[in-house]
Amino acid sequence: MYLNIDIATGIMFKEGPLIQLCLEYLDDGSHHSQDPNRLTPRRLNDRERISLQRFLTNLQVLITYDSGRAPRPIQKLTPQGADTAMFTMRQGQSISVANYFRQELNKPLKYPQLICVEVGSLY
Repeated sequence: MYLNIDIATGIMFKEGPLIQLCLEYLDDGSHHSQDPNRLTPRRLNDRERISLQRFLTNLQVLITYDSGRAPRPIQKLTPQGADTAMFTMRQGQSISVANYFRQELNKPLKYPQLICVEVGSLY
């Protein structure tokens, strides 16, 4: 018996906010399952975060604050929330992701305690 396997097919996700997709993936049927705060480090254990990361890895997302508007692949999820996840800017200054959005981009995050998604570069 021969099987024809079309390697060009793939999973398609519906368009919409990434938070909603993550909450649907983690849905346990409880009335709290659609609460965005479900994605905070306090409520999302390591096992769930890693499972969600596997689900999202290489998913192409559009960055809404990015002027290029080109899709970027998700690489991983941070164990910290945006309010505590730190990175070093080009000038050598350390800043949290939430503070960067507020100070540098003038776009305060709606949910600064949520975990962060690290995406690949455009090039």
